[in-house]
Amino acid sequence: MFIVLASPAAAIAEVLLVRRSGLAPLCGAVRGSAHRLHAASQPAAGFLVMANRWAMLAGCLLLAAAAITVSSSGLEIADGLEDAAQHAIGLGLVTTLIVGMARLLTPVFAIGRTQASPSVLLIRLIWLGLSVATALRVLAAVIRTMLPLAGGICCSRSPAYWPWPALALFTTSFILAWRRQGKVTRELRSSALARRR
Repeated sequence: MFIVLASPAAAIAEVLLVRRSGLAPLCGAVRGSAHRLHAASQPAAGFLVMANRWAMLAGCLLLAAAAITVSSSGLEIADGLEDAAQHAIGLGLVTTLIVGMARLLTPVFAIGRTQASPSVLLIRLIWLGLSVATALRVLAAVIRTMLPLAGGICCSRSPAYWPWPALALFTTSFILAWRRQGKVTRELRSSALARRR
């Protein structure tokens, strides 16, 4: 069901009604634990929980921006909050969710988990890198709005490069899993043949 919102106040009311239902915390999407997953898959579930947390933060930022817009006090601040929410959604929700789902569902990683548990340190470094990059981007958007001169000096172009180390680590982990895939597949086939005999 799609509702056409006539004003920011109506948007705020709708978001508050949806938020009042408490569906996200009830489902464990924000503070849940991965107790139903296999032990080797549990570290990757942290990406999904963090992605949902960034989505909730983006919603709060958009609520604040809508409230400022309705009160007509400081439209530049509202623009900055909307920019921060876009970073929280784009990098925090979408990119983190893609990395987490790839770690959980991609056959390359799934095959690797059958023989040995993945490097928890590498997974945590990727998670930490994406979380820090998102936090810095969100803060940079807010700082640019609140303190234009300071924001322009300290946060001019660097936010674009902050997620690259985490994405490079993810790419490295994918390449390593891809290279081990053939060996692990052969071992699984040989063990399956040995059981049949």
